[in-house]
Amino acid sequence: MKTYYGTLFMYDQEGSTGIVQGNDKKYYTFSRTQWEGRYPPIHEEAVVFLLDEQQEITRVQSLESYEEKKQRQEAIKTQKVHIAKKQQNTKKPHKTGIIARYHEWINTIEQKTAKTLFDLFLLSVFTKTTQFSGRASRREFFAFFIITLPFNLTAALLTLQQTSFAFSGLGLLYMLVMLVEYVLFVPNLSLIFRRLHDRNLPGIFSMIGLFPPIAPVLIVILFLKGKPGKNKYGEEPKY
Repeated sequence: MKTYYGTLFMYDQEGSTGIVQGNDKKYYTFSRTQWEGRYPPIHEEAVVFLLDEQQEITRVQSLESYEEKKQRQEAIKTQKVHIAKKQQNTKKPHKTGIIARYHEWINTIEQKTAKTLFDLFLLSVFTKTTQFSGRASRREFFAFFIITLPFNLTAALLTLQQTSFAFSGLGLLYMLVMLVEYVLFVPNLSLIFRRLHDRNLPGIFSMIGLFPPIAPVLIVILFLKGKPGKNKYGEEPKY
């Protein structure tokens, strides 16, 4: 069956029959039982009707009622979709496992408005491990420097005395400290790059640290205040 549009040509309430003129200029008859919606039909009102294979009306109703019904169906459909999306957004996936707990822990730190020095250190090590682009604030560098300072001093002292404790308990301590130094090497290097960027300097300036006579110059530069506002390396650090 196909849907057609037209106008109500006439309707006889006594005989309960009517005639519809389709947009194709043809006339079609219908009975009271085939009419849907507001009754009685209004002369010359717009209608929509269905025809079967014999070109006979099976159902007819006013176009206004048809459009209202269609709009109600669309509104209900839209409402159901909205409710489904809302329910989907409110569902929180159940996270399990070490990796999921790790991400939750990092997100908790990142969402803090007032970050401690230890928070900044953790973010530098775990979320910015290989981030050589962008900028890092003086406070972020100070956090990394002050927390790793005991390891650096211990490693330096043990290195000077390593020949005397090669087979002692201090040898194991030396191995553990050096392991920490190796783990922190890449995060430390990326932080130095970002700190230099904050000073509007290229990361290659970190090569100064390879030459002991002028290495203190790099330390001084890293503790200087960054350039305010945006520079070619990005926006000013938020913390």
